[in-house]
Amino acid sequence: MFDRCNRSDRGFTLVEMMFVAAVLAILLTIAAPSMTKMIEMQRLKSTTAEIVTNLQYARSEAVAHNQDVSFSVLSSAGSTCYVTWMQGAVNKCNCANPPGSICTGELHSVSIPKSTGVQVKQNQVVVAPIYTQLFFSADGLQNSAFNPFIIHAVLTNGAASELQVAVCQMGRPRICTPAANAVAGYPVCPANIAELCTTP
Repeated sequence: MFDRCNRSDRGFTLVEMMFVAAVLAILLTIAAPSMTKMIEMQRLKSTTAEIVTNLQYARSEAVAHNQDVSFSVLSSAGSTCYVTWMQGAVNKCNCANPPGSICTGELHSVSIPKSTGVQVKQNQVVVAPIYTQLFFSADGLQNSAFNPFIIHAVLTNGAASELQVAVCQMGRPRICTPAANAVAGYPVCPANIAELCTTP
């Protein structure tokens, strides 16, 4: 004679499993947009941090080699990029080229596909093929037509969020966020961005 199974020993019914699947689908639908936004925001923050690191690298290379080193932002149809290269090299840079061959005399470059949703600009203009450039002199100072020289990292998908990297004449990069497109956790840029160069 076989023992009857207790109700507690039985598996789930098809109806119960369908109910659980429906609840999970609803939860995922609610969570997906905020998860996407979080990933995009993290891309924006990591891109900005990498820009700061590369600016510091360019400055240190200028001092180490006792030679001017340029930092430029460029654009192509499929990406934006920024490149560190030795001043005095031929000014023929092309963001469509693979890293290592974007500029003559290139020291380092980073290409950011537009599909990432992050775009890098300088002084509010995406420039190609003629561009303004920031350069560090052999004493580590920033020498360009702008003080500060501003590099913008902007989210292009969904919410308009932006971080700005300001490089003042002393050569130290500083990050802020414009009030209109603020990113939490960063100081708001002053209305007159040049004030960043006069505050400690």
